[in-house]
Amino acid sequence: MELVKKYIPFVCALAAFVLLIVFRTVPSKKLWDNYTVLYVPVSTQDEQVINALEAAGIKEYICLKNQRVPVLLSAFSPEVTMLKLSTGSSTEDYLFSRENFFYDSNGNYKLFYIPSEYKKNLNDCIHFLEKKNIKTGIDIAFSYPWLLPVFILVYFVILFVFARKKMLFLFLNIFPLVYIFCSPFYASCTSVILFQTALFIISNIWGRKNAKKQLLKTIALILLVFVSILSAFSSSIKSGLFYLISMTGTVSILCIFDSIKKRRESKMNFVPVYIKPAKMISSFGGNGKIILPVSLGITALALLYFGLSFTNVTPGFSQKIKLPGAVGIAKAGNNNSTEDKLPSLEDYYKWKWNIVSRPFKSLNRNYAEDSYLVFPSYISENGKIKESDQILSYDDDFKQSVYNDIDSLDFDSIEKVLKSQNKNAKYAYVQTSSYKVSLFSIIMMFISFSVLLFIYFSVIIKKGGRK
Repeated sequence: MELVKKYIPFVCALAAFVLLIVFRTVPSKKLWDNYTVLYVPVSTQDEQVINALEAAGIKEYICLKNQRVPVLLSAFSPEVTMLKLSTGSSTEDYLFSRENFFYDSNGNYKLFYIPSEYKKNLNDCIHFLEKKNIKTGIDIAFSYPWLLPVFILVYFVILFVFARKKMLFLFLNIFPLVYIFCSPFYASCTSVILFQTALFIISNIWGRKNAKKQLLKTIALILLVFVSILSAFSSSIKSGLFYLISMTGTVSILCIFDSIKKRRESKMNFVPVYIKPAKMISSFGGNGKIILPVSLGITALALLYFGLSFTNVTPGFSQKIKLPGAVGIAKAGNNNSTEDKLPSLEDYYKWKWNIVSRPFKSLNRNYAEDSYLVFPSYISENGKIKESDQILSYDDDFKQSVYNDIDSLDFDSIEKVLKSQNKNAKYAYVQTSSYKVSLFSIIMMFISFSVLLFIYFSVIIKKGGRK
């Protein structure tokens, strides 16, 4: 039984670490490079959306209505003529599947692709549509907010410098640091600031006579821990649960630290004891006049970062839906068209090959796998008509030629959106939801700041910050 109790903290700490890393929650990147997806209910008339886009100054947009056959050939060319005659054949598969880019996975919303240069105009567009009682949303995506973990690291370093028991403080901060990297949200940041401040108090008093009893009576510590938990849950239930897991890991670290300390002391002939008991030690070790203003400053920076990040956030209807998006790199000879019915550029190349080569194929042969054709053509040479062989080959040169021709299409085609992504990208329906900061989160961030301000005045000014 003693052996089990001995290893429980190790198991808890390891489990907490694994859970935080494996199930981390971070803001996802944009679905599309250089484009924002605007979605409206499928029952919405295209003219209503187009009028809103143009009224907002958005001159370029890609939608199903403005799609045409993506070829640079005359309407009277043999290739286009045979395409018109190939109703129901495999050559139409691509034209049908590319339409899926303009709907969500369930077909409840129609999509419009807006170039990133018009991102600032989307506010006006959405306001215009909402006045018409049209629910509108965009695939708002946030990059990883690196400044939040940086704020926490800076605060940790400052606290470490002033901590009396530096090694204990270092180990106690392992899980708060892991947590903020795995859950980098604004309210989570203020939670960790409060928790680090609480750990600073614990590390200063821990190990002294009646330390546990004194810590349980410290109002500042109780307030910091309680508000930090509420702030973590204000981000999301998952974030709050992860925060409790990180606290469990921290308690486990404290137990491990104590266990190691007792083992070392059992081998010593003389064990030094602190002269002053816990109740005679200031919570902040006489450094409150430095620590608390720094904590207020770091929290203020997090609030300022939040304000700047959300000043230009586009409003609109937001819910979890599956939208088309790039999901990785297609392997050679493999695509995801069958699974998700979203074609890639490779599908476009094959479709274009069928269009270009079809007039030169015999109707009595199956050319499904042919990638090389030779057919006679006639040229004028020295005033004489001569026959020569012309070669068509489905190779990298052909693909590059088709790829380059996309920019020359005389309409805003979906192929231009695909070209702006990775050349070998594959596409699927991606679960998406806009990262929106709730009112509860905003309130808790300001409450966190107020708690630190309250402790500053009560502990530092009233008590004079004495040791």
